Amino acid sequence: FGADSEPPVLRLMIHLAILGGLYYGCRNHIMRLIRQHRLASIPKRRRKRPVDMRSIMDIRLLKTMLIPVIVGLIVYFKTVTIGDSLMWVAIFLFVNGLVLFVPRLLPSGNKDSRSMSRVDALMMGLGGTAAALPGISSIGAATSVAMIRGTERTYALNMALLMHMAIVTGTALSHGVARYAFLHHGQQTETTERAFLRTVADSILKDFCYKHIVRNDILNFVRGDLAGSADNFHQPDIDRAAILARLESGMKTATADVIRNLERSNFISALPGTRAYAERGWGGIELTDYRFPWDRAFEIGMDIRLGETTEPHKNVGGLYYQ
Repeated sequence: FGADSEPPVLRLMIHLAILGGLYYGCRNHIMRLIRQHRLASIPKRRRKRPVDMRSIMDIRLLKTMLIPVIVGLIVYFKTVTIGDSLMWVAIFLFVNGLVLFVPRLLPSGNKDSRSMSRVDALMMGLGGTAAALPGISSIGAATSVAMIRGTERTYALNMALLMHMAIVTGTALSHGVARYAFLHHGQQTETTERAFLRTVADSILKDFCYKHIVRNDILNFVRGDLAGSADNFHQPDIDRAAILARLESGMKTATADVIRNLERSNFISALPGTRAYAERGWGGIELTDYRFPWDRAFEIGMDIRLGETTEPHKNVGGLYYQ
């Protein structure tokens, strides 16, 4: 654990980032469901306003959708190795395209939770479960299945997003458990610990600093200033050195505070059981050799150099300092 090309902690950080984005996009819907659920638990005579029955039925529909998703989480760990085969990934990507295209050939519907049956909900859940196969979009498949069953498109998408939050939460928790299991039963060495820190830093810096801050600037620079394509820097051929310089300057600014916080943070290096609970302090972090591995703006590569870990940093009120 910690030395693989895509270890569990990387997947954990990726899924946590996705979960945060999904919550941000669905928070109004989630808050409404929570409020109506609390209101429905109050005796009818004591309620100051009526319950929105559509929200209550949304909750029931979502619970039914999650039944096949639980099975899907188990299947996910059985099929994850399929992603190592480019042939299978290509096949499932093609299938995913067909699934997304089929609803365009059918008349649109107007069903929502008030007219959807449990079978409809189970079918949507099965669509989301298909994401256990590499290349299949859980949100896209669930939305397409719902539209085929006659559900209104916007409503189907909203429910698919809520369902996907449950999928991501379960997957993220499972990868967190993997780190816990490693600390108890894994062969812990200095190499695995440094690989763990490098993986966490890589995920945080790329997912938050690049994808949410710097990439937008790169997209605007490529499309606006260079009149090129952000999906392929060779068609048309544009000044890749200028893009790289823009990336380096943007990442230097965007990562400064994040690196400073990491360098004065602690990580758990041992759990009670086999030995005493212990923490260690992060060492220094240096980012070098920025690159666009596929000559497009979607992803970046970089080398992360770590200093030696330190004694645990002290904290005041939960805030660490060096």
